[in-house]
Amino acid sequence: MAVVVLLGLLASATVWHLTQDVRQHARKGGLGSYAQADAMARAMAQRRGTTVALRFDMDTQQITMRPLQAQSHEPDAPPRNLPSSCRLERVLVAELSHADADKQEWREERSGVAEIAIAPEGHSSTYALWIAWTYPVPTTDPDASADAAPLGAWLLFSGLTGQMRILHDDEQIKQIFTHLASARGDLD
Repeated sequence: MAVVVLLGLLASATVWHLTQDVRQHARKGGLGSYAQADAMARAMAQRRGTTVALRFDMDTQQITMRPLQAQSHEPDAPPRNLPSSCRLERVLVAELSHADADKQEWREERSGVAEIAIAPEGHSSTYALWIAWTYPVPTTDPDASADAAPLGAWLLFSGLTGQMRILHDDEQIKQIFTHLASARGDLD
């Protein structure tokens, strides 16, 4: 009888561990789909020689790419559904202030569509996406509560290169965007 109980406990532990692995893989795959969309939009802009709008729809959880000037007979890319393992909730975009051309600021979108313009050279404004997990993230720390696990991640995209960096701290993102705003005046 003890052997049956022990086998049952081992099977339960294995299933729990595999579930965590599947969820972690789904999160990583979900984050990769955002990087892939950015790379595809930059490639489309360079290939077509025109500005491309990379659009993140937070209501429908879709990404679309379309040229802003129709110079090609190539069809637009179809909309891409965002992965169900995570949810796009916020978009921050660094941009020049219309009131003061020397001052760079950022705008934040929490619903609707956020659009990133990608120039024909493949450059864009620096932007960040807050991706929330759609299920709890397990923690390996036995002393940590379930509330201590990260609820999501920031994906920071460099405007010049499209390189993506993953951050978990709101303060880091605020510091980066504040630094971008203050550094703009130094570029002139």
